[in-house]
Amino acid sequence: RWTMGHLLHWPRSRFQFIAYRVADLGIPMLRLARACGMPVLTWTVRSPQDRARCASGADQMIFETFRP
Repeated sequence: RWTMGHLLHWPRSRFQFIAYRVADLGIPMLRLARACGMPVLTWTVRSPQDRARCASGADQMIFETFRP
């Protein structure tokens, strides 16, 4: 679980994008993956505050209960 949460399985699985919980956007490996060009989606954005948090840490958001 720790390995998957920190994206250390990438060399074996070769995923093409990452979808991560908005509260966890600050983990170092996620920032590194994005800096290397990996698309990052974030879920579930439920408020304008969540939207602001994902503005600089994600390429796209999955939202519910408000209109962005």
